[in-house]
Amino acid sequence: MIAQTPSEINAEINALEACKSYVPRFSFFGDDNHKGIDLQIEALRGEIDVTADEWNDFSTDEQTLILDAMNWQEGGVDESPSSGWNYLKPKAAKSGA
Repeated sequence: MIAQTPSEINAEINALEACKSYVPRFSFFGDDNHKGIDLQIEALRGEIDVTADEWNDFSTDEQTLILDAMNWQEGGVDESPSSGWNYLKPKAAKSGA
């Protein structure tokens, strides 16, 4: 697979920012969803070093979100990080019967 272009990465960062409009701040388990989105954005901007000691300060769930974003960026998977939040998107109301 081919790594994402800078314009694709910027579009994905914008898509992740948009996710915050419908993703609840906290999950049922108390996890900060918006922090997870922010970590994915930081990863796409190249601001997270997975080889640094600070990597161990991230929870397993946070590490997974970061690695998922990096894997997409490098072309390892087709599913974008923002699409991973789609399950929280409100369903459109059905019309008439």
